[in-house]
Amino acid sequence: MNNNKTVSERCLYFDNIKGILIFLVVYTHCMYESQFNTAVNYIVDFIYMFHMPAFVFVTGYLSKSERSRSVKSLVKLAVCFVIFNAVMYFGFYRNNPSAVTPYNSMWYIMAVIVWRILAKHLAKIKHIILILVFAAFAAGVWQDIDNTLALSRVICFSPFFMAGYLFDKDKMNSVIKKRTPKMWLTGVLLFVCTLCIGLAALKYLNYSDNQLTWFAYTSGNDIVERAVLMITAVLGTAAIVLLTPDKKLPFLNQIGRNSLSVYLLHRPLTLIYSDFFGYSEETVQIAGLSFASAMLIVLLLGSDFCAGIVNKVMDRITDIILDNNRKKSVCAVMAAAVALCAVSPIFFKSELRYFAPMKNNTETETAVTEIPAANTDIIHRIMPENTAEQYENAFRIAFTGDMILLEDQVKRGYKGSGEYDFSDVFEYTTDYISSADIAIGVFEGPMGGAEAGYSTSNFSDNKELYLNFPDEFANAVKDAGYDLVTTANNHLLDKGVNAAIRTLDVLDEIGLEHTGSYRSSIEKEAEKIALLEKNGIKFAVLSYTYGSNYYTEEEFVNGELSYITSVLVPPSSENFDAVKEQVRLDFEKAKAENPDFIIVLPHMGTQFANEPDNYQLTWCSVFKEFGADIILGDHTHSIQPAELTYENGKNVFTAYCPGNYTNIYREHNGDAAAIVEVYIDRNSKEIIGGGIVPMWIYSTLNENYRPVPIYDILNNDSIRSSLSTDDFERVQEIFSHITEVMTGSKLTVDLADERIYFDSEGYFRKRSEKMALTAEMEQSCFFKAVISAESVCFIGDSVTEGTKNGGCPWYEPIEGYISNVRNCSWGGGTVQTLTENLEIINSEQSQLYVIAIGTNDVRYRDETKCAMTSQDYVSRIDGLCKGITNYEDAEFIFIAPWTSTDGDPFCDLSYDEKMKLNNEFSAALEQYCIDNGHMYIDANPYINEYLEQYPHSEYLLDHIHPNFTNGLELYSEAVMLSSN
Repeated sequence: MNNNKTVSERCLYFDNIKGILIFLVVYTHCMYESQFNTAVNYIVDFIYMFHMPAFVFVTGYLSKSERSRSVKSLVKLAVCFVIFNAVMYFGFYRNNPSAVTPYNSMWYIMAVIVWRILAKHLAKIKHIILILVFAAFAAGVWQDIDNTLALSRVICFSPFFMAGYLFDKDKMNSVIKKRTPKMWLTGVLLFVCTLCIGLAALKYLNYSDNQLTWFAYTSGNDIVERAVLMITAVLGTAAIVLLTPDKKLPFLNQIGRNSLSVYLLHRPLTLIYSDFFGYSEETVQIAGLSFASAMLIVLLLGSDFCAGIVNKVMDRITDIILDNNRKKSVCAVMAAAVALCAVSPIFFKSELRYFAPMKNNTETETAVTEIPAANTDIIHRIMPENTAEQYENAFRIAFTGDMILLEDQVKRGYKGSGEYDFSDVFEYTTDYISSADIAIGVFEGPMGGAEAGYSTSNFSDNKELYLNFPDEFANAVKDAGYDLVTTANNHLLDKGVNAAIRTLDVLDEIGLEHTGSYRSSIEKEAEKIALLEKNGIKFAVLSYTYGSNYYTEEEFVNGELSYITSVLVPPSSENFDAVKEQVRLDFEKAKAENPDFIIVLPHMGTQFANEPDNYQLTWCSVFKEFGADIILGDHTHSIQPAELTYENGKNVFTAYCPGNYTNIYREHNGDAAAIVEVYIDRNSKEIIGGGIVPMWIYSTLNENYRPVPIYDILNNDSIRSSLSTDDFERVQEIFSHITEVMTGSKLTVDLADERIYFDSEGYFRKRSEKMALTAEMEQSCFFKAVISAESVCFIGDSVTEGTKNGGCPWYEPIEGYISNVRNCSWGGGTVQTLTENLEIINSEQSQLYVIAIGTNDVRYRDETKCAMTSQDYVSRIDGLCKGITNYEDAEFIFIAPWTSTDGDPFCDLSYDEKMKLNNEFSAALEQYCIDNGHMYIDANPYINEYLEQYPHSEYLLDHIHPNFTNGLELYSEAVMLSSN
């Protein structure tokens, strides 16, 4: 955890300056359509003279980092451009045929991509600023340099970008940190000059909108006007840089921090605003209302909630694009999208500013129920039986996140008489930890003794944050079953060097292996490569941290503290190459020990982020390049992805962060955590996959935080009895959040198992355990029929396909008793759907066909897809049976159309009407079975009895689909016991 007092104050400055500028962008756009008013026109044009050049300058300065110019960052910007430019195109400017024209403010996103790609190369050119200034003036001569690909502004604003990019950091530090009265006065004078020159230029030079947006010249005087415009922009930019305060200003800090979200989303709102409020003739009213509206817009779009959604969506799309397995398909989709944009004006002739509202149709139309598209839900892979056995017998490494005690946690562990007890922290996880072949944890804090003073601050209380744990915490960690802890972390020196050394003494005394910090350079040289060997498998372990609170990078890189731990530095650091070389040497030394695997434990990343940042990605790439097999990261206090990739001819396991372990930051989803597990084949010594144990961290009012496996919450009555319904809602949210972030598959809590498994292709689920059968079930007609058949084909709709629960059919709990099973079912299917897919059903003959179909015929009421009467239903059933190629030799079991509850969103019938029709279809099907000698089962009375007595959520996912936990067993049980 970073000390909240050591967050770079420069961030506040740049957030403030971005906040000022993004507000000016929104404010001018609110007034843009009101420029018929002379005063408003002056205000808008004056702001236009300097606000974007200033924005570009700041962007250039902040583009120095490798992260901002990384492939991922550039692709993310490209994604933003494609999506939001498309929104502007289809929503507002559908009469423009160009697919490469940035609409409104989207030019800036395209320009930033170009500038960041070129910046590093342009910076090497002598006098590049002067060259770019010349280019900015020369560009006006060519009419073809226009808004296509934002070319005019890419060229004309490039001097400001490169000026920011090349601006000396020390000088900027002086501006921010050492601002003198002379600097303040200079800033005021520069602003006054900007105001005077700008207003005079607007009055006497009569700037057009094209000139203010730096498009091509239209007259001989334009070059002079551009020179004045550039001077005004330089003066205005300098004034803003000198006058922007370097302090915490919540409004500016927030909208500046989230300026990208505001920039991407604001333009449609300002256009709509202008259409409704942009025609007032009163200057004060226009300016005032626009100011208030701009405030509301930036507060809404600049909120952490809104920005979080935008960033999450953009990051997710970016990750999909950068996924090597999807590059070809994504490129094809993007090419198709570009082609669509190019030809779409042929089909979209409307010139509406934005999508028109739906108009009432004067003609009476019959309402048709919307039928959900079939097969739109995810059907998860099932772990093959041999793979399940391989995982079961594999060597298992368990890794957990930050074990940290803040002030209140220490105090809650106090038992009186100077004694502490933290065993309750590990109450629900000890079995998971101790059962692993090797368990590794992150011991994030020192044990400097009581005299040093225990942890201060709970992080969010504005106190100085210094950690120090009672010695008893180490005992609790060891008793929980950990084999090794890493002590390389940013709290290592919270109580000084002596406390860091004492921590090692305590760990040694209790016999808990550790790595990551050292007492001397000699000890570091001897013990930097920690060696673990268990059951014939040998591991070399390397541990690193990005630094330590209150200490500088230089003190750890060849400084007086270089012995105490091993540090990593940002990719932009001047020490990066030297540290990277040291890491390479560490790997060479590790390889000399002839381990089977090299494990790396890096403490790094952006706090509370759910995706790895450029720092993490860069170093993980370095580790893999040098030969890492397993990378187990931590520090962010948030869960991050875990993955298995193929690198350099072998499987490499990477977990960027498993989240917290003994703490909680709920506002950042910090109550989500996981035990990360690595599975290794004991014979081949190959990493075969991974697993996570999703956990929720909570506490009662007078106890310490403790992680609880979500599977145990679902299945342990004593745990459930201590939780409220609100708690369980949070557990459901947390489970979906953990699985989506860590495995890429967002699961509902009914799919919770002890472990969520994944391999290089992502998540795959274990087949549900065989259902324990009663004697009555075993003697049921249905059970006897399916276990005696040589092959069984289950046919049906979404309940049989498992459409809504990840692909778990209603019969899966008893599938293990059946020798040869095939599934031919379609989500949203009707009898007609099955008839249309007879070729698939007949692709392989079965001895027994179990058919459960008809509920959608009742619910949808679409005569083009459904049997509208019970007679038609039975007729279609008969046609289906006779269409099966081995009809004469096959046996059939029909299950009555499944029951469904009230509140069905896909049925226009009342509940009574729906169930009456359902019963009519069932009765007709029963008579058909009697007439033709088929087995008929109506499981609905049995199911309905449960649904009348117990909450639907215990058995159903929605109005009809059984959940994975209790629902499948209920349906299987109902079918068996209703067949007698």
